[in-house]
Amino acid sequence: MLKMPEFKLEIIQSGPKRKTKKPPLLFIHGMFHGAWCWKEHFMPYFSKQGYTCYAVSLRGHGKSEGKETVWRATVNDYLKDIHRAAEQILRETGKHPVLIGHSMGGILSQLYIEKYPAAGCVLLASVPPWGLMPVTLRVIKKTPLLFLKINLKLNMFEFVKTPALFKKAFFYAISNRKIIKYHKLISNDSYLAFMQLIFYKFSSPSKISIPVAVFGGEKDSLLPTPGINGTAKAYKSEAEIFQNMGHELMLEDGHENVATSIYNWLKKL
Repeated sequence: MLKMPEFKLEIIQSGPKRKTKKPPLLFIHGMFHGAWCWKEHFMPYFSKQGYTCYAVSLRGHGKSEGKETVWRATVNDYLKDIHRAAEQILRETGKHPVLIGHSMGGILSQLYIEKYPAAGCVLLASVPPWGLMPVTLRVIKKTPLLFLKINLKLNMFEFVKTPALFKKAFFYAISNRKIIKYHKLISNDSYLAFMQLIFYKFSSPSKISIPVAVFGGEKDSLLPTPGINGTAKAYKSEAEIFQNMGHELMLEDGHENVATSIYNWLKKL
């Protein structure tokens, strides 16, 4: 396999100008997204609460380099990107961050904290420790032709190619105006990493000793409540499920309630 080059990563930051005793937060997006999805609501909210916030766009996403080769990025490549962001945070703040990961960013967060120190971990509508097989089987059952097209073209973007497809897969309560806005910001993702997360790239909750919080959406069609509850159980925790919300807990209507619940959890660290 060809070695992937080091790409320039987009890492955005916000927060108080004064030093704080609170741990820094590192936001990690899911498939097709970028740091932009945290800049919309969550980073301004947590900055006002006194947290230094960082969000990284993984290679090939957002304003990071690597779009031409993103289809063959591996899970380990993405973990390297997260580690680069975490190292920058450690240099700038002297502290290890709390990881806040959404969807694929959730399973990446789980894999990351198996190997590297962190102050805590928040999983939002996260891929469970056992990977993407259940999600994939659900997609095949609902849209077999679409899944076939993705595999024939080795192109993950087919899954969200139009605003209508994007909305159907990811959202429950959101305006069409916002869907069009967000669809313009999404980008292709790694077919190779997708395959890894289906077949063998799983996390081991027994290796993780730091606090882990788990949140999900009642109307999430990609990662329904049973999987979210299963993830929480694996971490000896209890999931909080938000009513009338889909997969995009940080973007759709009701995001304020999600942010408040995360904040209340963070205060206990």
